[in-house]
Amino acid sequence: SLTRIPSECFAHCSRLSSVSIPEGVIYISNHSFSHCISLTQLTLPESLKSMDRGVFENCTGLTSITIPESVEQLGALLFADCTHLTSVEWHSQLVPEGAFKNCTGLVEVKVPEGVTHIQANAFDGCSNLSTLTLPSTLGTIAPGAFKDCQSLKDVYCLSTQVPSLPYSVESASDLIFENADLSTATLHVPASALVNYQQTPPWSNFGIIIGDYQ
Repeated sequence: SLTRIPSECFAHCSRLSSVSIPEGVIYISNHSFSHCISLTQLTLPESLKSMDRGVFENCTGLTSITIPESVEQLGALLFADCTHLTSVEWHSQLVPEGAFKNCTGLVEVKVPEGVTHIQANAFDGCSNLSTLTLPSTLGTIAPGAFKDCQSLKDVYCLSTQVPSLPYSVESASDLIFENADLSTATLHVPASALVNYQQTPPWSNFGIIIGDYQ
């Protein structure tokens, strides 16, 4: 029975509009469905464990996606350039590098509880992203994670420990929100951690910082 979908198996199938991957498939390889610009319907099996690099890159017809809880590994650039994607649900300990890069259809994103790390350029170029919720489990955010997110208005960071870079390079901290005008955005944080956020870049760059969580 089929357990793996090979690399680039359906890449550039421009008329492919609907995909239902059968139960038993465990692994989807690099760029298996990339550039399937007409793909609008997608069903993933509960047996799925891993999706590799760029599996759905530039699938511009996708508007929503639900990744099963069974998935343990997500590759870089997974949904990069999916410009009409407006809703995504997933369960993982990290947001991969460039996973949602240039997903300009995203207006609101809620990173799920359990995520501990957001990798570089994960949401780079999400220029219409207005509302962002970061989980209490988040510990580190890599540079460029929210680069060019120029529409940010409200960021809800639920962690009582101020998320930091995955390495100690203080000068790079501002690159997390590079080219985003934080002076017009509001940061919502736990009341007990308010002072720490106010004193720690890039969080201290927000125009308004409110401690409205207990």
